[in-house]
Amino acid sequence: MSLIPQFHPEVDSVDLLDGERERTVGSRYRCNVEHGKGKGSCIEEVVECIPGSKVSTLMASDSWGIDKMLKDFVVETTLIPQPDNGTALRFEGFYNPVGTVNRILNLVIIRRKTMKRSLDVMDGIKRLAEERATTRER
Repeated sequence: MSLIPQFHPEVDSVDLLDGERERTVGSRYRCNVEHGKGKGSCIEEVVECIPGSKVSTLMASDSWGIDKMLKDFVVETTLIPQPDNGTALRFEGFYNPVGTVNRILNLVIIRRKTMKRSLDVMDGIKRLAEERATTRER
């Protein structure tokens, strides 16, 4: 969890709320965004964890009001082994827009912004993994 700022383009720091350094079901952490107009934080909780394969996190609360707009916001991150010894990364987000306005915003804005942010995070994970692989090869 402490690696999040190294791959997430918006997260500056992470506070481990229960002292867990590894992701396990029930572990909670706060992601802090300390720059730009989106300053704030969110608390995420690991709701599923299969080490080396899959982790699902629930956005438990946040300072931006996303938790009021989207209920049960869960992101599933799955690593899929590939035949060429590579790994595919799949992000899937699940949430329920609250009310008519947020359902419309979801169609017009939220889904697109969520997809862009997810792709940015995935690019960061890829970059970090490649940097670490290069370092190990040396």
